[in-house]
Amino acid sequence: MDHHEDGARKRALEPADLFLSSAGPGGTWTQLVRLGSGASSPGSGENCQMLSPDGRHLFFTRDGDIYWVDAVVIEKTRSTGQGRRPIPRND
Repeated sequence: MDHHEDGARKRALEPADLFLSSAGPGGTWTQLVRLGSGASSPGSGENCQMLSPDGRHLFFTRDGDIYWVDAVVIEKTRSTGQGRRPIPRND
């Protein structure tokens, strides 16, 4: 990784961000891909990601609020790098 890539990665990870990596053949992992605008906003402080038990929803926190998106965002990120906007759930 060169100096420019290292700097870009540090900026993307501050304060926190959501990334996707998938298990590949032979126990390797794919490169990190930011989870898309629906669930990840640089510098917004996303944390505590968790899939629902049925695998249909991705929950995460952002700046102290709880959000969820349809887990389809994971497949969309894999194929296009884009996701859907999160829906705040603070009922």
